Amino acid sequence: MVHASTRHPGWEEGWAVVKGSPHRWKFVGIYDTQDEAKAACAEQGEGYTVRWGFYYPQTQDFVTGDPD
Repeated sequence: MVHASTRHPGWEEGWAVVKGSPHRWKFVGIYDTQDEAKAACAEQGEGYTVRWGFYYPQTQDFVTGDPD
C-alpha cells in the first residue's frame, strides 16, 4: 500500500511511473517501492520513467522534486 503523506494531507507518496513533463504527465501508477515501480515502468515501454513524488487521487495530480 502506498503511504499517505504526512506533509500533504490527502496526498499519497511513493514511486510513480510517468511519461512526459510536469503538467502533462501520462501517469501510470504509484508504488510502495522503487523496484515495483521499475517493474511497472519496464512494462510500459519507451519514454516512461520512475520518479519519487506525491499523488493526489481526487484530481490525479502528480508532483515531484526530482530533476528532469
